Amino acid sequence: VSYFFLSIALFWPILAGYMPGKGEEAYVQAWEVWWNAYKGKANETAPFTTYVFYPVGEKTSIILLPVYQVASALIAMGMNVNQATGTIFLLGMFFSAVAAYALIYYLSKSRLAAFAGGFLFAFSPIHSLQGMGLLQYSNIEFLPLSLLFIIKLANEKKKKYAIYSGIALAFSSIFGGGALFTINLLCILVFAIYLAISIAKKQAFEKEFAKWVGVILAIGIIASLPVMLIQNSLDNSYLQFTNRTAYAQANSANFLSFFDPSTTNQLLGGIADKEIYLQNEANTVAYLGYTAIAVSAYALYNDRRKKEPNALPFLVTFLLSLWLSLGPYRSIGSVNTEIPGIYLLYEHLPIISNVLKPEKFGLLSS
Repeated sequence: VSYFFLSIALFWPILAGYMPGKGEEAYVQAWEVWWNAYKGKANETAPFTTYVFYPVGEKTSIILLPVYQVASALIAMGMNVNQATGTIFLLGMFFSAVAAYALIYYLSKSRLAAFAGGFLFAFSPIHSLQGMGLLQYSNIEFLPLSLLFIIKLANEKKKKYAIYSGIALAFSSIFGGGALFTINLLCILVFAIYLAISIAKKQAFEKEFAKWVGVILAIGIIASLPVMLIQNSLDNSYLQFTNRTAYAQANSANFLSFFDPSTTNQLLGGIADKEIYLQNEANTVAYLGYTAIAVSAYALYNDRRKKEPNALPFLVTFLLSLWLSLGPYRSIGSVNTEIPGIYLLYEHLPIISNVLKPEKFGLLSS
């Protein structure tokens, strides 16, 4: 209930009918939601149209995701575009907070820590801006859910949790698209390796755990494959007009943006370095938030004092996601250092190299 009211308190202009976000993605998203509700009148059903951005056109496969179908249904029921997209955005923030709460409470057994963690995860600057630009990124609740169930699988050895984790992984693709699936898959792999090593230290390595991790991946990958293939096909048709590495570099996080507030920050936006956000801000902002950094540092300090510290997979996932979000080459302020990053390797992977905008990896860092 608290998260519901916090969503309204922090984003009340959306309920008043204002369009969430700013820049190109928010407007294109609004047009596509409207188009999906009324495209039948134009006798067009293909997931691509040249009605906008002619002659290059715009892929509309994103509308196949349930969040957009629901938004279009709300329009058909009488809502305007801003109200429909705003409703989906607010629900995404709420469910993301609740899912993070469930994970953190299971690990900490502290309701206060769980509430604070759920708040910081769901209402982080990067999640807010990504969700405003593209609705599917407001629905990141399946990420903490998939982790919750794989951790329960390792601790409680109940096979049902493997199925639950696999379903959560699959839903991250069905609701969030191929990019969110890849981001979630990366997180699951890090935790699976860590949990397997932890089990091996305590007892003989259980083949059962490895087998059920395989089940998680199989459920997630098989259910997500249609979404991945459609997205990759449309991405390839789009990339014929541009160089992928150059496109990725233009949509990578700037190193300073981890510590530099977004220009939309009502308290600290005035000190933001405007040069970092010359393009659409949703594609370059990666502000972590000083509160989140302080809380995380305190949590790491306390974790080191435990007999069985469990913060390592979170730290590895955090650092890996930040590294990937920096894109092909490191940019620091207005300087492109030409220092290569691991994204150059990632973009050559088959099927899962569908995160064309590296900054999206920053969702894991939240």
